[in-house]
Amino acid sequence: MDIWQLMTIPRGKLGRGTNVQVRIGGDVDALARDMAAEMATLIRANNRAGKNTCAIVPVGPVGQYHYLARMIAEESINCSSVTFINMDEYLDDDGDLIDS
Repeated sequence: MDIWQLMTIPRGKLGRGTNVQVRIGGDVDALARDMAAEMATLIRANNRAGKNTCAIVPVGPVGQYHYLARMIAEESINCSSVTFINMDEYLDDDGDLIDS
């Protein structure tokens, strides 16, 4: 299924018949806050379990990173074992690797 077909799926059918969990959220700011909270929860849980955290995160939009940085600072979340990989950072509009 191509991207345009995916964009025609009604919101109530998103994820149906797959193992993908879909949550319908509010506006862009609510989504940013939710993404930040999910990332912080993952880091905290892995820290408690003594595991490293490796997360593939979007390059944009970037609103969640402000909230995540605030949570990390306010809660003194240890990020010494955290690696973030920016997805699509090295791909062009066709999905091909960008020459270095």
